[in-house]
Amino acid sequence: MPDALSLLDQALEVGRKELGFLLDGDVEEAGRLARDRGQLTAEAMAGGGGANLDQALEKLTQLQGLQGQITQEARRLHAALKKDLLRARRENKRFTAYKEGSGAAPMKFNRFLSRQG
Repeated sequence: MPDALSLLDQALEVGRKELGFLLDGDVEEAGRLARDRGQLTAEAMAGGGGANLDQALEKLTQLQGLQGQITQEARRLHAALKKDLLRARRENKRFTAYKEGSGAAPMKFNRFLSRQG
């Protein structure tokens, strides 16, 4: 079984890959890697006996900084998605208004009058 430091190293590497996928816009793969990173970190914390505390603290500090970058990128993607959805909503309203405005007005006729003359 790997020791806590190697698990934290793996978590750092997975976190860097996750950030790369987020930068590319692949949120599905980034989500899968986030779960893997969380599992690696939990395993490192559960079996952390015998690890050099200074090295473990350094790795955890690096993970914390990486988490901040990942969170910042995720927020940026969220804001971009929200902006796109609002734009699409406004366009949909505009197109609906064009559709309603361009339609011919229905002819009013008396249903009791014969069309044949």
